[in-house]
Amino acid sequence: MSPDQRLAALGGGTGLSALLMALKTLPLRHITDDGGSTGRLRREFDIPAVGDLRHCLVALAEDHELLARLFDHRFAGDGPLGGHSLGNLFLTGLLQMTGDVGRAVRTLLEAAP
Repeated sequence: MSPDQRLAALGGGTGLSALLMALKTLPLRHITDDGGSTGRLRREFDIPAVGDLRHCLVALAEDHELLARLFDHRFAGDGPLGGHSLGNLFLTGLLQMTGDVGRAVRTLLEAAP
């Protein structure tokens, strides 16, 4: 693919993140889902879905196993954080700070070593 071409990856779960792991050299544009933690965050904060985005960022990471353990950590309990993954909350904060999915992803990628 040339630098001007884009790939839109629509889907969910393990299959999509596995595909992106194999395509690390291609640009990531936007991903969506609405289950579990992501659905709660979407409703509460009126943001795009972050769950599949989290999986795909992990898949594209240099050390995806370390980032997966960190981002996939789920908070225990029945309180407001119960069931949320650290990665979903992190991405929600980044979305609120930047106001845009594209800017949030670029900010994260620019901060990565």
